[in-house]
Amino acid sequence: MKEPFPRLAVASLLTMCLTAILAGCSEIRLNTLPAPPPTAKLRVFVLPVTSTPHPAGAWPVSDKDFSDNQYRHVSRTLQMKGFYQVIPRDEVAAVLGNQNIEGWRWSAGNWKLAKDVGRALHADYINIFERKFPVRSVLSAEQIIISLSSGRIFRESIASTTTVGESFAEGVARSQEMMRNAYRKLFMAAKGDMFATAVRKGKAEKAPSKTPSPPAPAAPPPERRADLRTDKPAKDEIPSGLQAMLEEHQAGTTGKSRLVVYDFDAGEQLNVVAMILTEALREELHELGKFLLVNRENIVQVMEELKLQQSGMVDEGQAVQMGKWLAANETVTGKLAVLGSLYVLQAKRTDIQSLGTLGIGSLRSSMGKEEELLNGVPSLARKLAGLP
Repeated sequence: MKEPFPRLAVASLLTMCLTAILAGCSEIRLNTLPAPPPTAKLRVFVLPVTSTPHPAGAWPVSDKDFSDNQYRHVSRTLQMKGFYQVIPRDEVAAVLGNQNIEGWRWSAGNWKLAKDVGRALHADYINIFERKFPVRSVLSAEQIIISLSSGRIFRESIASTTTVGESFAEGVARSQEMMRNAYRKLFMAAKGDMFATAVRKGKAEKAPSKTPSPPAPAAPPPERRADLRTDKPAKDEIPSGLQAMLEEHQAGTTGKSRLVVYDFDAGEQLNVVAMILTEALREELHELGKFLLVNRENIVQVMEELKLQQSGMVDEGQAVQMGKWLAANETVTGKLAVLGSLYVLQAKRTDIQSLGTLGIGSLRSSMGKEEELLNGVPSLARKLAGLP
């Protein structure tokens, strides 16, 4: 008895479907935007996608709401890191025109369309959050980072089961924590690629003009500012909006020392490189298990309150004062500089109360071998932590 659907016919049907999918992708026309102003930051195309076909109502959140919410969350997370430049959605719309792209089209051909759109946007990376159809109450997703310069793809799977009696807010908080952990793993996997991109873009940044500027007219001397005190401020002296955060952190005190790691100070062309090195150091110190790390988001919040720059500290006194407002016990500060043909990174760990140095370390690399700095971060973390 013959099979109702011979294998050859099934294979032919699958081939026709695949051809139709590829043809559908080729029909999408993209506009290319003018090159954006040069920046050493990593330009990122954030792409939330529901790629698996599913019946209406299968998800508690619609595809559009999921895309909007996820874009806002991921964009905020990346921007808080300091070294990313998230591409606005209106630029994505300008590339796509009025075309509505189904989820499966984005992922077809190993994310070919996503890569094409990323190049049209002059992106360095694509950050994809792919939502898949739930099976047996297991919510499956994958976070993906694609490097458009090297072609490397980094993936981290996320699987979450629904918890009985869990409120919607609790579920959202748990999901966001899982996403943060997935990002951390992705960053550690992709940091070498990102660091190389930042070094290349930093070198391409136009050096400041050496042509002397005409002398500016004499200005009255600036009003003298009171120095920031390093003693513990009174409760009513803490900037508005930070008291609640301070009390929350103090209430959640653990046996671990609370450590704030500030962005390494660096010149403009090395700013992004320094921030990636700082982020890598935070992750290495976290992995050692000795410290409770202050989130960079909280550091930025304090800096905004004090109207300080968000990359590098003004002086050590301010670093100590801010550490107290962040309920930290210790700080790590450092500087990345160029000395002749060498890059030199110096860092130290300081006790906030005694102002004593608890750990110190440095890294060096010659120009053209900048990756040695990143490779040395794990040993630098151990030196700062006082470990062999």
